[in-house]
Amino acid sequence: MKKTAILGLLACAFAALGFARNQARNPFQPTQRVSLSNGFSIQLPVAWTVRANLRGVPPEKLAGSAPPLAFSEMHIWDNSTDSSVLELGVSNNPFLGLDETALDTQIDGATNSSPALLDYFFYFFFPPPRDCLNGASAAFHSKSGDADSDSKGANRSRPDFDLSYDCVFLPTLADFYASQLTASLHISRANGATHWRGRAQGFYLASMESVQSNDLTFYVFEAQAESPLSRAVVNHFNLPDSLEGTQADFFWAVGAPTPFPFVPDPTRKNVPLIHVAYAAVGPGPNKRPEFLHILHEISAPWGSPY
Repeated sequence: MKKTAILGLLACAFAALGFARNQARNPFQPTQRVSLSNGFSIQLPVAWTVRANLRGVPPEKLAGSAPPLAFSEMHIWDNSTDSSVLELGVSNNPFLGLDETALDTQIDGATNSSPALLDYFFYFFFPPPRDCLNGASAAFHSKSGDADSDSKGANRSRPDFDLSYDCVFLPTLADFYASQLTASLHISRANGATHWRGRAQGFYLASMESVQSNDLTFYVFEAQAESPLSRAVVNHFNLPDSLEGTQADFFWAVGAPTPFPFVPDPTRKNVPLIHVAYAAVGPGPNKRPEFLHILHEISAPWGSPY
C-alpha cells in the first residue's frame, strides 16, 4: 500500500530540514568519517559503532535464492542510543536497461504477489540470524528424509518438499530488526532446486523518492511495519520503555554518481552502486527525516566515476 499524500511528503521535508539545523547547532558533536575502498565516505556521529563479526551478504544459505546483487563491500553500524542500524555497501549494477519508472515497478512489487522491496531487505540487509538459518537447514533436511544433505547433485533425486520454520531471536539490534521484518522462514524444493524465502510481516510501502545530494543520485524506498511494538517485544530486546507502541521503519537507498546509470555509458564503464540501508524505531510518523540526513552526509570522490 502506497502513501502518496503530498502533505505528508512536505511534512517530512520540513522535518528533515529541522533535523539538519539541530545538528548544525551543535558543532562540537563528536563525529567520525568512514571511507570505503572505492573512495565513498560518510560522516557519522561517534554514537554509531561498527558491528563485529560481520555476516556474508547475502548469508551463504540465502545466496542461491537472492536477487542478482553482488556486493564487494559492506559496513554495518549499530546505534544503541536510539536503537537504530545503518548499513553502507557497494555492489554491481543489475538495473541497467531500466528507467526510473521501471525501477519503481520492479522494487515495490506492483507486478508481483509480494513486494520485491521486502525480499531485498530479507536477503541482503536484515536477514534472519545465522543460528536460525542453520536450524532451518537442519530441520529441512531431517524432515524431508535427506540422508546426505551435502552431496553434490543429491537434490536431483529427492522429492519435492517444503518447510516453514520459526526463528528464535536473541536480544540484539540485528535480531530485533530481523524479527520485525520476517515472521518465519519458508524453504521449498521443487524439480531438484531449493529456494529460501521469508514470510514478511505486514508493511506500509511509501512511494519511491529520488534524492540528489553531493553529485549523487539516490532512489529511496521505505517500508514501515504495520504492527506496533508490544510490551513483550520491548522487554525481550531490552529496548527503552518509550518505544512501546511505536513501529519499525526500514529504508533502502540505491545510488550512484549523477546521472544514475540505467543505461551503459562508455565514459563510465561498470559503474558500481552504493547502497544505504537503515532501520529505526521511535516516536513520530516515520524516520524518513533521519534517513535523508544520513544520505546528505555521504560523498563520492571528486571526479567520479570512481
